[in-house]
Order: sequence, then structure tokens, then C-alpha cells
Amino acid sequence: MNIGRVEKIENGSVHTLYDTRAGGTPEGGAVDGGNLLTDIRVVFRRYLDMTDPQNLIVSLWAVHTHLICVLHFTPYLSITSAERESGKSRVLDILSYLVPKPWKTERTSAAALVRKTANEQPTLLLDEADTAFSGDKDYSEVLRGILNSGFYWKGNSTSCVGQGANMSYKSFSTFGAKAIAGINKLPDTISSRSIPIRLKRAPRGTVKKFEERLPEVTAPLEELRSRIEAFADQIAERIKLAQPKMPVELSDRQADTTFPLVAIADILGGEWPALVRHALVTLCTSGAVPQSKGEQLLADIRKVFEATGERIRSVDLAEALAKLEDSPWAEWGKGEKPITAVKLAQLLKQYDIGPHTVRDRGDRDWTFKGYERTDFEDAWTRYLPPPSGEASQAVTRSQTNADAANEYAACDRVTVQSPSTGMRARKSFDAPEDDGEVRL
Repeated sequence: MNIGRVEKIENGSVHTLYDTRAGGTPEGGAVDGGNLLTDIRVVFRRYLDMTDPQNLIVSLWAVHTHLICVLHFTPYLSITSAERESGKSRVLDILSYLVPKPWKTERTSAAALVRKTANEQPTLLLDEADTAFSGDKDYSEVLRGILNSGFYWKGNSTSCVGQGANMSYKSFSTFGAKAIAGINKLPDTISSRSIPIRLKRAPRGTVKKFEERLPEVTAPLEELRSRIEAFADQIAERIKLAQPKMPVELSDRQADTTFPLVAIADILGGEWPALVRHALVTLCTSGAVPQSKGEQLLADIRKVFEATGERIRSVDLAEALAKLEDSPWAEWGKGEKPITAVKLAQLLKQYDIGPHTVRDRGDRDWTFKGYERTDFEDAWTRYLPPPSGEASQAVTRSQTNADAANEYAACDRVTVQSPSTGMRARKSFDAPEDDGEVRL
């Protein structure tokens, strides 16, 4: 891309529509961000069977990739499905026409992965990620390291460089936008840095086939990318200074990584701030799958208390956990036997929760060793998303946040001239000198 310049190709010739470095604007004025986002959504809706929140967030994610050099965080897209042919690769195919420096790949060498990520800061569109993580161990670990740190602008991976007596080490930048597609669940550490896009196979005849060989299919996407580039140049300075109010339902990491999407929505104004916050809460919290065994244990204990009341005996809690469908507690440990009260206490110790004497003042006054709901409330608040029954409350709180954010955006409308060097000069990601083969 030429920084600040928007071009189109007609009859084999390149025509400059406008150049922000010369103070130009597109025909009819600045790019309308709301119309742009709507047009992107139409494209994804034409070729993919997505929910409205998924469609909105994937479309907005494509816009945010053009602002990567003024961001401190970027959210990954975790595009998964239960079965093949559910549209995961198609999402990446369409994104490859919309994002800057797209790198769509299924497999590469560990050395190339490190070098290309650091030197070019591409938008990584990684397909078949499930096979990558279950394949070659060295490559899998390098990939995992890049993804674990690459959501933060200071993220880096240290590798050996050079040969023989000249062997040394160097840190390589890992920061960049990344969309990762695979069957079923991705590794926990990557899922926690991602917005989950869980796809289902589209019913036959409901979406159009994505025919990349046809100019009438790809030309509109190339035009969209030019409009996205122009819009990104318009809002770059405002995004760099933005302080959007994030939905309280998101975890700290979710709030950090998804901040660019909310900041863009606030600039768009209108209904977009509320729609984007609602979509993020829906995708990141509603029906969220626990990231670890500990979180799953806390979530399952919450289910038990919802069914039993305020207090429960240790042995009864263990038995209730073992009876839950789709849970690991019926076959726990090396012996694959139901979880016991003793083992349960050991697992809960890391959360500073333990069995204690409980007094039950029911028909008869008696005591037993067990737990009370209040023992878990702090851990539930810290480690779990709100229960599904609070979804409507979450939407209301997100709407409140959106209203406040709109007020903030309305009083912060500043006209910023694009710097002569283009917005991507704000932050420099120096490519390391090529001093030999990367050895991993």
C-alpha cells in the first residue's frame, strides 16, 4: 500500500483517487465509516452463514488491522467449528482481500515464521491451526510463543541466530493482527487472547460460493480495502488517543485486546457503539467455555449450587459434580474414578477455598463438613463470566457503557490533519538485521 494514497485500477492503468499526504479527500469528502462497515458486513453475509454479532466483529476486525501501528493491543480472531466445511477458510480468504499485508498460510518453517512476523508485521491468517499445534513439536512451540506474546505491541520471541562461533541470540517482534482457524478448540492461552467465532456449516443454498477467479467477486473487495485504508488514515490520531469505556462483563485481558474495536465504534457513533459492545459481550462471555480445569470446576460448582441451595456437604458436592454431563469429574485422576471430597478440596485450595463446619438451620439444627455459596462468590466473580441468566442485564450494562462512550466521543471531536509521513509512521517496528539463519 502507498501510505496515504488510495488508488484504483481501470483497463490496466493505475488512477489515484486521492492522496491524504497532499491534503486530498475522496470524491464527495471523507470516507463515511458507518457506510463502510455496513458494506463490509454485506460481503461477509453474502458468502458466510454467521450470527449478527460474529458478522459485525469480523467486519470491524478487518478495519482495525489497518490501524495496527497506532495500537498497543490487538484481539485475535479464533475461528473454529465442530466439523469441516463450515466456512473457516472462507473467512480467511475474504479477509485476505481486506487486511494489510495478508499472509494466509497453513504451514511454514519455524525460522520463516519468526523472520516474516518480525520483518514485515503481516496480518497472519493461519488456517488448519489444529494440525499445526499437533504436528512438529519445534514448530508448534515457536508458533505458540509468537501467538502468546503477539497480541501486545511489546511482544517478542527470542531465538538463536548465526552459525558456529558466531552463534548468538536476538529478540524478534511478534506483534501483529492474527486470525487463527481450526477444528474444535484452540490452545487455552491463545483462546484467552481471542474473540471466539464459532461457525456452523451453512444449510445448502443459503450462501453464495466465493469465486476468487471472477473479477466481479474480487474487484469490490479491493475497492473496500482502499476505502478501509482511507478511513484508517482519517481516524488514526483519534484512535491513538482514545479511552473508550469498556463493557464491565469483559475480563481485563478481553477489555485490553478488544479496546480498538470499541474505540472505532465510538468514532462511528450512532448505533455502532451499542451494537459493538453488545456483540463483544455476546461472543466473549455468553456460553463461554472455561479456559482451564480450575475454571471448569468453579463453573460446575456454580451449576450445582444453582440446583441445590446455599450450602452442601463435601461428599454431596463431589457426587453432584460426578453426575454432571459433559464434565470430567466422573472419571478423574489416574484411576479414572469419580472425584472424591478429598481431591475436590485439593483442587479448590488454589482459590483459597476449603471445607469447613457448616450449620444447617432447617427442620433440625445440625452441622457438617462442607461448603456454602458465599465461599465461592469471590472466585466466581474473579474467574468466570456472568451466569447465562444475567445475559439481559449484561446487555443493559453494555448499553449504559455505550451511552457514556457516545457522550465522550461527542465532546472529543477534533479535526486532525494526517501527518506528512502517514499515520503508520507513529510507531516504528525496526526489522532486525539479517545476521544468519535462525536456529530454533
